[in-house]
Amino acid sequence: MANRYNVTFFEDQESEASFKIDDNALSIKNLEPAERVLVDSDNMAFIYLFDGEEGYTYFGFQKDTWPMLNMMIKNDKKVYILDNENNKKELIQLKEEMEYLIENINGNANYGVDLVSAVEEVFFASA
Repeated sequence: MANRYNVTFFEDQESEASFKIDDNALSIKNLEPAERVLVDSDNMAFIYLFDGEEGYTYFGFQKDTWPMLNMMIKNDKKVYILDNENNKKELIQLKEEMEYLIENINGNANYGVDLVSAVEEVFFASA
């Protein structure tokens, strides 16, 4: 079974942005980016996948992180995830996956009215 964690703290620097994991015990040292993002309509989250020895590990970007993701997309910044030991991994393909998903979600009731409305509010309000 896959493990799921949420990202919380956000740090914005000139050329990159970093998110921290909500679990101080988790190490990402042996995880590799799977370069995929999924949508969790029920929990209003985008999920970035990492591969590990025991299967996938999911990192959830809840709605409160979406404005930061939107800023990252617009400013074309590299995005990283950090664990408590300051291991750092780039979220490869995050921008491309997010652009595809938010465009696909826009006006698409298959994702559920609440998710569509939230995505449109955050990612298309200032477009």
